[in-house]
Amino acid sequence: MEQDFNRYLGDGVYADFDGYQIALKTGSHINPDNTIFLDDHVQLALLDYIEHVRAFLKKGEAYDDP
Repeated sequence: MEQDFNRYLGDGVYADFDGYQIALKTGSHINPDNTIFLDDHVQLALLDYIEHVRAFLKKGEAYDDP
């Protein structure tokens, strides 16, 4: 049975996985306006960025770009 990785994230953004990379699609997952493909290196960079933002929000301090 084939796994369906298509998921609505919110705000008109959908995510899908083709076995190699994550695709972010806007507007519609069937006929998207835009598609961005994230390979493993970009996925890790995005996760690192999310953790950076979470740490900033947790501290409640002024933003300082690393």
